[in-house]
Amino acid sequence: MKKACIILLAITVLLILPNAAFSESVNPANEFLLLEKLGIADADESRFDSLVTRGEFCIAIIKALNLFDAYSGQTSEFIDITGDEDLQKAVFVAEQLGIVSGVNDKEFAPDREISYQEMIKITVSALGYDYLAESMGTYPQGYIKMAQSLGLTDGVAMSDTVTRQDMLRLLYNALDTKVAEYSSYSYNYSIKKGELTLMNAAFNLYKARGVVMQTSKINLTNESDITDGYVRIDNSIHKCTDDSLNDFVGKKIEFYYFDDDDLTVLCANPGYDPNVTYEISAENVNMNASNASRKVIVYQTDTGSRKQIKLDNYVTVVYNDKRYEDFDKDTFDIENGRLVIIDNNADGAGDVVLVYEYVDYIVKSVTGDDTVYTTDGNILEFGKSADVYEILDAENQLYEFSDIQEGSVLSVQESRDKSIIKIYLNNKTLAGKASEFFSDINCNKVRIDDVEYILSEKFTEENSGVRVGTDYEWYINAFGKIVGIRDSDGELFGYILSTTFSEDSEDDATITFFGSNGIIKTYSFANKPLLNGVKMTAKQIVSGAEIRPDGKTKKQLVNFRLVSGKIKEINTAVPKNLSNKDTPLVFEKQVSSYIYRYGIFGGGYLVDEDTTIINIPAAGSDKADDPWEYAITYPWELVVNSKYDLTLYNVSEVNHVGIMLVTEVSSKVNIPVMLFNKV
Repeated sequence: MKKACIILLAITVLLILPNAAFSESVNPANEFLLLEKLGIADADESRFDSLVTRGEFCIAIIKALNLFDAYSGQTSEFIDITGDEDLQKAVFVAEQLGIVSGVNDKEFAPDREISYQEMIKITVSALGYDYLAESMGTYPQGYIKMAQSLGLTDGVAMSDTVTRQDMLRLLYNALDTKVAEYSSYSYNYSIKKGELTLMNAAFNLYKARGVVMQTSKINLTNESDITDGYVRIDNSIHKCTDDSLNDFVGKKIEFYYFDDDDLTVLCANPGYDPNVTYEISAENVNMNASNASRKVIVYQTDTGSRKQIKLDNYVTVVYNDKRYEDFDKDTFDIENGRLVIIDNNADGAGDVVLVYEYVDYIVKSVTGDDTVYTTDGNILEFGKSADVYEILDAENQLYEFSDIQEGSVLSVQESRDKSIIKIYLNNKTLAGKASEFFSDINCNKVRIDDVEYILSEKFTEENSGVRVGTDYEWYINAFGKIVGIRDSDGELFGYILSTTFSEDSEDDATITFFGSNGIIKTYSFANKPLLNGVKMTAKQIVSGAEIRPDGKTKKQLVNFRLVSGKIKEINTAVPKNLSNKDTPLVFEKQVSSYIYRYGIFGGGYLVDEDTTIINIPAAGSDKADDPWEYAITYPWELVVNSKYDLTLYNVSEVNHVGIMLVTEVSSKVNIPVMLFNKV
């Protein structure tokens, strides 16, 4: 009778304890995530093969009962339970529950490896089934039979010793096992399997299954948005601080939640995945096929075979993170990105289609008001109307707008109503030589230094002017696709703003230009550079009389050639009447005066009806070499109704490039301007 009273006391304590605090340290890939979240045991895979001691298992089972803090201050009667506070507490509680015993009357032997039989007996006793176990046979056979009938030993290896993986599996099984229920009448009592599992009784935690329909970032329903920290699973809204559920939108999951006012989700079970998911890249989508329709998506595999996926009659389509009800066949015919099709009820039809489509842009310049100018003439103004606006990389690492710079590649995803904008950022370029262009089964590719890359739909050998065997600086997006080039051997025009060189090195020197691309950028030198056709060291060029007369940088118009992004050749300009055949950069000087009348937002500033000033940097400022702060002069740099003298140098009749000095008459302050069209 004494044993029955002890177990009844244990179950009563379990039922009245509040929710346990749980650990924030999570290994999402581990099937024993639940144990980590509840703070029962860590699931470090590197320790799976280590053997478990009696003390370790005693601590874990008491934590699984959520009784670790039920008692305090008392000490165990075993003389070898000293020092470790957690061990003292766990062994004392286990003694009081009657679920452990020592190796003799005075010793517990906490450092001895626990046996399979001991682990099974403790667990069966903790769940209240020891009386029934003993009725099935003497120890250990009765306890093993009881454990097997409860499903506790599923996936647990039977051996003389216990590995940590086996311990975790047993505890995981125990949490989902129903605890014993006792009925007592006078001197008679009965034991049966109860209605509550251990996780229900100990943690007020329940297991359920459902489809993730909505997070703060993606909404598959017509319901109003929910705030960050909540998730809709089927028709119920749960509090949830686990951001990983964003990855399960549209999928059926098994999850654990507390039965509190917010139905707080603890975690999803990563080991449960009944969903059939298809991920199809834009290159493989074939919506031009005769059998393609609003309800049939046709695609080609990497081997060239054609397949189709039928969609459910009530399919939900989400375009760039927002539900899109007016979808048609063309919605799935994307140029860049991917389709994710989810069959979450195993009926062979797609229940959810997530369309991720993006447009690539190469950044020409950036302003401080979240405005980007692209190399193809687009003006992108982010964050002014979007409800959700994020800048991130392919790994979903978040960035700031200040991380966007000249030469960045932006892959922009926008919902149909432009309320959700995601910008995937890549600031790295690829230097190398194109050895071959070729067509694969579903896309065009280029081989650069023996590595294959997919080409953007708009970038081909024909329309890009790329020459096989030539070195280029390649623009590449966050997903590894080639979207453009910067010719490393190209000729540029620039207005010198500043220079640096080292007294200790002939090769350590730089020049900062305001270039014909409208960008301020600093370049170092290639090996054996030329100045006006004469081979010199980098230091000789920068410190010489042509570039730094009287020891000061001469702000002047030059043309220069790059090899692998470094200066290989510089030619300084001479007036037309002093033309030198060895200096190819010859200009004709014109002077006139204008009144500044009107500012054009973004594209530039109109000086008069025929002249537009493009991208005015603050030359003359001590920060003129800062390209992000001074790439564009703001409207107040030019004062309305003030008079300006404009000195124009026509440089290249072929490329229609010129340089202009704008001088405010009263202050005599010069502002250099690069023009892209003849005036």
